[in-house]
Amino acid sequence: MNANEYILQLPHISIKSRELLPENSGIYYVLDEQFIVWYVGQAKNLRSRWAGDSHHRLDQLQKQRKKQFVIYYELVAESYLNAMERQRIEEYNPQLNGEHPDKLSQ
Repeated sequence: MNANEYILQLPHISIKSRELLPENSGIYYVLDEQFIVWYVGQAKNLRSRWAGDSHHRLDQLQKQRKKQFVIYYELVAESYLNAMERQRIEEYNPQLNGEHPDKLSQ
């Protein structure tokens, strides 16, 4: 599903510059250059979640060689992360959520 104005107004950073993410809790959205939502997740620390090559979806995203990915994020208190993540996944139905990380989506 395409991102809406809500997501597009959030702070964002290229996936290649993910080390610049804030060290805050939040919900993140991985979008491509056509603003398609590929993945929605949560983190107690956004920077740590995406540090190095540790994110479980990074390999899948990097295999999409023609895509330019951007991480949009909203800062959310830890106590709201689970509920908000579920709500956002239901709303945007990202193609990589709920799929085993070893399976590459087309």
